[in-house]
Amino acid sequence: LCIKVMPNILYSNERFCDEYKYVFPFISETQNEYFFNENESNKLKANNLLTSIANEWESMNYGFELAIKSYLLEFFTRVLRFLHSQNVTSKTAGINPDIGKAIVYLTNNYATVSEKELADICHLSYNHFSYLFKKSVGKSYKDYLLDTKLREAEKLLLTSEKSITDIAQELNFSSSSHFITQFKKKKGSSPAKFRKSIYFQSK
Repeated sequence: LCIKVMPNILYSNERFCDEYKYVFPFISETQNEYFFNENESNKLKANNLLTSIANEWESMNYGFELAIKSYLLEFFTRVLRFLHSQNVTSKTAGINPDIGKAIVYLTNNYATVSEKELADICHLSYNHFSYLFKKSVGKSYKDYLLDTKLREAEKLLLTSEKSITDIAQELNFSSSSHFITQFKKKKGSSPAKFRKSIYFQSK
C-alpha cells in the first residue's frame, strides 16, 4: 500500500509550535529517508494501520475522515517513537515563537500574504524576519511559500475538478504557465499529468 498525505494533517494551527516540531524533520528537504525492514514493520504493526486506512477510504462510512486521521496520527506516533529510540531522527529545528506565529498566519493566508506583512505582524524588521525565518525553517520565505502553494495545489488536483487555470488563480500564481512550470520543477510532472496519474492509480 502507498498512502500519501499532506503534512498539515498531523498538526493543528492552534498548537503549531508544539506539534510542528515533530513533523518538520520529515518534510525538510535535508531529511534522509528511512526504510523499515520487515521485522521493524512488524514491530510497528504498520500493515494493520495502513490496511485500516485503506478500508476506511474504500468504504467511506460516516465519519471516515476522522477515522483516517486518527489512524494516521497513531501511525506517525509509532514511527516517530521508533526512530527516536534508534536515534535516527535529527534534532528538531527550534522554531522561533515569532516565526511559528508567522507560519500559522501564512498557512491560512498563503494566497495573499507577503513577507513584509509577516515581518510587520511579528514586529520585526524585514531583514531580521528573513534571517530568523530561514534559520528556523531551513529555507527562505519565498521557497517555503512556493512549497505551501504547491502542496495546496496537489490537494486541489486530487479533491476537486477545478481547472489548472482556476487553481493557478486561486493560489495567486502570476499565470497558469508559471504555475505549471513551478509544479513540474518541484513535482516532476505537470499538474495535468499528476492528476491523471493519481486518477488511474486509484482505479
